[in-house]
Amino acid sequence: MDEKIIEKIRAMGACNSGLQWLSEQPSVDVALEDASTANLTWLAQKINPAEYERVRAPALAEYERVCDTAFTEYERVCDTALAEYERVRAPAFTEYERVCDTAFTEYERIRAPAFTEYERVCAPAFKLIILAWVSSQTNAQ
Repeated sequence: MDEKIIEKIRAMGACNSGLQWLSEQPSVDVALEDASTANLTWLAQKINPAEYERVRAPALAEYERVCDTAFTEYERVCDTALAEYERVRAPAFTEYERVCDTAFTEYERIRAPAFTEYERVCAPAFKLIILAWVSSQTNAQ
C-alpha cells in the first residue's frame, strides 16, 4: 500500500499493529477485502465522518429494529414456557412432597423400633467397655 496513505492513516491515530498490517498489504483493494469490520468502521469514520454516519444510521436503526423484534419474541416464548412449566410443576411438586412424606413416615415406623433394639443390645456392652477402661486406668496408677 502506498506510504502516503499509510502516513495519513497514522496521522488519524491508527495503532502500530494496524499500520504494520496496512504496510504489508499490496493494495488498498486487497487491504479492504481482508480487513475486519472493526477496522473498516474505524477507518471509514476517520476518513469521512459525515458519510460514515449517513450510511451507519439507517443500518443501525434496522439492526436495532430486528434485534428488538427478535428479543420480544424470545421473551414471549420464554414467558410462555415458564408459565407452562409452573402450571405442570405445581401439582407435580405437591405429589412429590406427598410421596416423600409418606415414605419418611414409613422409614420412621421401621427405624424407631430398630434403634430401640440397637440401644437395648449395645448399651450393656458399651457399659462393659467403659468399666473395663476405668478399671485399666485405676490399675495403671
